[in-house]
Amino acid sequence: MSSLKRYPPPTSQFYLARSESSKSTEDREDIEGDRENLLDSELLPAEDFPEGFPISLRNLDTDPFLRIQKEEPETWAASVPEGVASALKPHEAKRQEHIYEFIMTEKHHCQLLKVIQKVFCEGMVTYLDMKPELLDRLFPQLETLISLHFEFLRQLRERQDSTAVIPTIADILINQFQEDNADRWKSAYGAFCSQHLDAVSIYKDIIKNDRRFQEFVQQCSNNPLLRKMGIPECILTVTTRITKYPLLIEPLIKTAKG
Repeated sequence: MSSLKRYPPPTSQFYLARSESSKSTEDREDIEGDRENLLDSELLPAEDFPEGFPISLRNLDTDPFLRIQKEEPETWAASVPEGVASALKPHEAKRQEHIYEFIMTEKHHCQLLKVIQKVFCEGMVTYLDMKPELLDRLFPQLETLISLHFEFLRQLRERQDSTAVIPTIADILINQFQEDNADRWKSAYGAFCSQHLDAVSIYKDIIKNDRRFQEFVQQCSNNPLLRKMGIPECILTVTTRITKYPLLIEPLIKTAKG
């Protein structure tokens, strides 16, 4: 296993300067004016990342309800014992498929959030000494989103584990999207979505100017957990998740009336 090369921290604290770009226009112009020369003098040789970087599947599966090391079928009918699906009326079986799709898409989103946390955020801190202020601008409210989605997944999994044929998840949805919980969802996604353009702009700025960051992103792109998604694609996927719920809930309502 090769060891990670360590370099003295940059004296200009470029990452910290970027995280303070919300200051006045004059301050930002001062930073921009100095940064080009500073970067030219501080570009470091490509990092030697340790073997196994970025993290592997076994390092990610820290939640029992994520079950990413378990190969789960693509359909509900394939996930239940033989004869269960055929015993249902067509509209009832279709409803179970929609519920299963809801649970699986929530699982995949939780996996993405955990990958962002473990591969990108922890990797940037460990290998790039990136400042927390900048991480917060790239992935605002990430910890809150992880907490919300994993609790949501826990409730869905417990319902799924309790019976092969799930009668309803309406109570779980109501619990998530009403009253205090609803406020937490709105606050977390409001912050993340409103800073989408700023986050992508910061990413483009850093990857254009910082060779270490370029190498880090290249190494991350080899991780199968990311499914060839880069940082901008991950940010966009998180941003649009909240808009998917009405589309997932609509067929549940229609099949409930069947």
